[in-house]
Amino acid sequence: MKRSQARSTHALSREHRSRRAKSGFTLVELLVVIAIIGVLVALLLPAVQAAREAARRTQCLNQMRQMMLALHNHESSRGIFPSGGVDPWPAIEDYSAGGRPFAAPKQGLSWAFQVLPYLEQNAVHNLATQEQLSQTPVELYFCPSRRPPTQNPNNGRWLMDYGGIVGVPTPGQTDAYGWVFGSADPTNYDQQMANGEMCSDNSAAERELAMRAFWGGTRNHLEGRPTEQFIPSRGNRQTLFPTQGVIVRSSYFVVDGTGASGDPQINEMGLPGPTKMRQITDGTSNTIVLCEKRVDVGRLDGPHTDDDAGWSDGWDFDTLRLSSCQPTPDSTKPNGPEVLVAGASHPAVFICGFADASMRAINYDVNLVMFNRMGNISDGEIVDTNAL
Repeated sequence: MKRSQARSTHALSREHRSRRAKSGFTLVELLVVIAIIGVLVALLLPAVQAAREAARRTQCLNQMRQMMLALHNHESSRGIFPSGGVDPWPAIEDYSAGGRPFAAPKQGLSWAFQVLPYLEQNAVHNLATQEQLSQTPVELYFCPSRRPPTQNPNNGRWLMDYGGIVGVPTPGQTDAYGWVFGSADPTNYDQQMANGEMCSDNSAAERELAMRAFWGGTRNHLEGRPTEQFIPSRGNRQTLFPTQGVIVRSSYFVVDGTGASGDPQINEMGLPGPTKMRQITDGTSNTIVLCEKRVDVGRLDGPHTDDDAGWSDGWDFDTLRLSSCQPTPDSTKPNGPEVLVAGASHPAVFICGFADASMRAINYDVNLVMFNRMGNISDGEIVDTNAL
């Protein structure tokens, strides 16, 4: 009897050990499970990344919508859209009096500065010195797909990811401005635009076309130039000509430092005033006002001309982009001066704000002739925005 019980107990023990052995993983089974998990992660990761990018793009779009609503409120309050400022690296001390900053048309700082009161940023708008302004971040001005709020590591200025569109004249407008593009042929303008000749680094002459279009006939800073050079004159040729977008260059230039000294030396450049809503005769739903700006992501931590002075800069590459340049993503080198190009860190599209305060994601391969026409407020050209 005892032997039978012992054998039975021994059999049960062997069965128990057998079951335990069967319930464990072999090395091969473990490797298979790990491989399956790796495949699932590889399949899910792009979907997670895409979902995150979609959320960031939506946030970026909403930020630009707030900027466009601020532009509209500025126009409703003052009867004009803000200007784009007058010159690179201005100082608020030259464009304020009694501690109160000037408004358009006399404000020399950027459109991004001028709309601050309409973004509930009055405290920033009322800062008394340029040093305080440039070293104060505005979180709304950074695209979450590209970077968090970021400072220029060399000068501490808080930067900017959005720009006003600088409109370039279209064929019907060129003669009115004395054919400002020099060697280009106005009879073949659309073809030159489509070929990228209005924004190209292929030759010094073509690069000059883009720069003349951006600066309105001048090159870069106005400092040190006599007043008579700013005034349209010399027959049909103008030394300085107006751009054709909603955001235009201010005509009120204070020689650097003279406003702060209490004896401002003012140059009136003879440009038209800021844009009124009724001047957008091409239709507000057809006219781009703001866009994302292309930035070289390989140099985000280093100095570069279009990302050094930040959101409070004046008429400069930091806060503006040219409509005659093909938009390009951050990851791609543009065919032209990169400091003038619209674009973004989003794949496939960049976001633009239109004059009716609508937002649209536009493909990077948008037809360049159409893009330039959308940057122009009054060229009279038909634009099929459904093709965007």
